[in-house]
Amino acid sequence: MDPSKFGDSYDIVKQAMLRWLIPLGTWAVHPMFAKDYRRSHPTFAAEFRRFLGAPVLTEDPVPDKPQRAVYFEKSLCAFTQDHLFVDPDKGLALPESKWSKEHLTAQELCKIAHNHPGKLVLVYDQSFAHMGKDKRKCKTMCKLNWLKQRKLYGVAYFSHANFLLVSEDEDMLEKAKRTLSVRLPDCRLIPVGN
Repeated sequence: MDPSKFGDSYDIVKQAMLRWLIPLGTWAVHPMFAKDYRRSHPTFAAEFRRFLGAPVLTEDPVPDKPQRAVYFEKSLCAFTQDHLFVDPDKGLALPESKWSKEHLTAQELCKIAHNHPGKLVLVYDQSFAHMGKDKRKCKTMCKLNWLKQRKLYGVAYFSHANFLLVSEDEDMLEKAKRTLSVRLPDCRLIPVGN
């Protein structure tokens, strides 16, 4: 999340997704700020919270690899909402992928989802730069199948702004999929196995 891009069309889709899913419970946001914006944009976290209509769990920037586990533990300690939206700058990275601190790793997503049983985790997945539609869809399926092998159910919203929605609870994921199906064409929702 970058203040210079705040309010763009991607953010409008984030806002819509959270509003459409609110019938399933309240949401909190983990913004995964790539830089420390507290000096240059002191009101950014508050503006982001107001825009999305959900509390922001941390204003701390994402640290380098060695401190990431502590960063997530610390920020998720305050997580008391029903569901969680994670907003990495560059999306979800599978273990074999090159990744940077701007990514959420698939292992981190698994840990978050398994530590919040019965809840949904929505991830903005912008890791498809410069890929054609078929290659992006294939990569999305690989991510969903990787998560399924780790006992997480998932569905992807496939568009210019891609999202993965996962849960350890199959019934909760099914409710979420039905909720989104009311708003989105079925061709945009990709469940595991399709």
